Amino acid sequence: MRTGSQIALFRPRTRRFDKDSNRLATATIVQVGGISSQARLPDDVDPNSVPLRARSVELVRNSGDQRLRVALTAEA
Repeated sequence: MRTGSQIALFRPRTRRFDKDSNRLATATIVQVGGISSQARLPDDVDPNSVPLRARSVELVRNSGDQRLRVALTAEA
């Protein structure tokens, strides 16, 4: 996880992360540490609407300057 990555936040016991209706909010990572990280909620989201121990799933990874090489092959 890197600064600028986006995470989706869900209630603590959520098991299905593929439904947008289960999502509480989307936050942006602003500080990354070895043990914990910090994220910022959008201004229109009340921080009290996200409970302690909320689950998170990375939605958008900020790769920065790293490039991902992809090899494509054609089937004959």
